[in-house]
Amino acid sequence: MQSLVRIGTYGGEPQRRLEEGEWFTRIAPEKLCLLYIIEPTFFRAVNTYAYILASMPYRVDSEDEKAKKIVLDFCERTHLSGKIEEIVRHQGIIGNSFVELIKNAAGRIVDLLVVENPQTFDFIRDSSGRIEFDEQGLPKGYEQKLSNEIRGKGFSRNDLVHFKLFTAPGIYWGIGLIEPLYKTALRKLNIEEALAEVAHKRSAPIAVFRMGVLEPQERMPTAQERKDLEEQVKNLTSQSYVFLPPYIGLDFKSPEGIERVVESLKHFNELMATGLGVPPTILGLTDTPVGAARSADVAFERNIRAYLRSLSRTFEREIFARLLEQEGIEAQVHLRWGDLSEPDKLSRARRLGVYARAGLLSPDPKLENWIRQYEDLPEREEAKGAPALSEEELRNLIGQEMERLEARVKEIVRQELKDDWANY
Repeated sequence: MQSLVRIGTYGGEPQRRLEEGEWFTRIAPEKLCLLYIIEPTFFRAVNTYAYILASMPYRVDSEDEKAKKIVLDFCERTHLSGKIEEIVRHQGIIGNSFVELIKNAAGRIVDLLVVENPQTFDFIRDSSGRIEFDEQGLPKGYEQKLSNEIRGKGFSRNDLVHFKLFTAPGIYWGIGLIEPLYKTALRKLNIEEALAEVAHKRSAPIAVFRMGVLEPQERMPTAQERKDLEEQVKNLTSQSYVFLPPYIGLDFKSPEGIERVVESLKHFNELMATGLGVPPTILGLTDTPVGAARSADVAFERNIRAYLRSLSRTFEREIFARLLEQEGIEAQVHLRWGDLSEPDKLSRARRLGVYARAGLLSPDPKLENWIRQYEDLPEREEAKGAPALSEEELRNLIGQEMERLEARVKEIVRQELKDDWANY
């Protein structure tokens, strides 16, 4: 039950990876990690995705109750939500996350371990740097590189699960949120540094002292004096003082075009928000138009749904299927997700109240359990064995209840309006 992954550092990741016989320039994972740390936009965006996806309510669905119980117990025992947060964070930073399947002495999967240093992993390659593939055309496995000289243990796909955020044709190493925006982020940081330098040097008046007796005739400063003055101006801050002989003049001019620089910075912020798929308001861009902000919210929700589908596919194929295989069960298990938005308790209570007043939560155990499942509530024990409703049966049953509700509303209106009922 001990992890085989070693914790180490690897700083020699080549910037170019050989994929399908062609060279592709990639950004070293270490640089992506550093940019995640120093660039607040990336830090906020990556952790926003990690926190939201980890907090999403989930359930396990299967037609086989035994298979469902095995997988659900495993998810609860391994604290799946915490694992998802780590996986999504690694995916966002470098595009890849690796989860080791921890096995007991009998070779049965008993736990999951999210590898702390996914940047140290690479595909198993031949002497020419090409990825080695198996008979199915998939990479044979993975190899951990602890340093340029030290190579760690190799892992087969049966021991390590590879979670990739984005992919591209012929690219097996995942693409994260930061890499496509790497150059844009560097340009933005350069602009911010320039603006900070201007503010630091010109935010307060500089005291200039002229000392000595004015020469009776014009005098040009010497080469050494010019060099000294250049050094003084170069290192100016709001705390600086400048001492000059009387024959040297010094004027400070405000930088021109500073407004255009600020607009450029705003442009880069918008580019990064668009590339990250996170609403500008979450990233602190408060001057975003209302219409654009709403569109960004819709796109963000779709991004979250797409990430959830990707996570579900990997969990179902690479982890849940193996759990059932070791139990000798042939069944499909699906990982389902609840509502994206934080549930409003008041509106939810009202909605459940409507269900109850309509009789949908008590008279029919099958429909009641369907509603309970939709609202992320536990099933009633006495109704778990009830056969599931077909879509047609469900539509008919809900339609009947809606007709009953409509008739009840009309009756209430009839009593309230009385004389005006004829016009209703």
